Amino acid sequence: GVLISYLYYFRFDYLKDIYSKNKSLLFIIAIFGISWTPFIEGETSYFAKTIGFTLLYISFGIVLLTFLLNSEINRTLNKVFSKSLVDVFSKIGFCSYSIYIIHTFVNLTVSKIQANYHLYYNPFLYFIVTSFMSITIGMMMTYYIERYFLKTRDRYYPSRVV
Repeated sequence: GVLISYLYYFRFDYLKDIYSKNKSLLFIIAIFGISWTPFIEGETSYFAKTIGFTLLYISFGIVLLTFLLNSEINRTLNKVFSKSLVDVFSKIGFCSYSIYIIHTFVNLTVSKIQANYHLYYNPFLYFIVTSFMSITIGMMMTYYIERYFLKTRDRYYPSRVV
């Protein structure tokens, strides 16, 4: 992520050139690097904890590059899915850091409630409930807390970029 950011902001032409020349190979690497994940038990697999984790990191970096450098990505996504679905996922993606920050707290809280009240544990329902709660709380954090502090920061320390 840091390397991609550096290249994007300081060596953009170089990054764009490498991406353009190797687009097909990068696509194959990304598909290969992501496709194994649903089939391996991550907690016990030596492969998943070592080479697999590195493959995921590289593969999602390639996906990030595609979203950054492909000027037709919005049109393509809107055609494949739908504009409204892409918009919903874009809003979730915009709030992803807050969702990431809160999801562990949500998972622990729901687990404690389930254990304390001896509620039936259904992994599918648990996933749906905790995902919905994490996304909702994370979006609220982004729009009400983070946005407030960013506006305050910008008021006292305006951007120097012209």
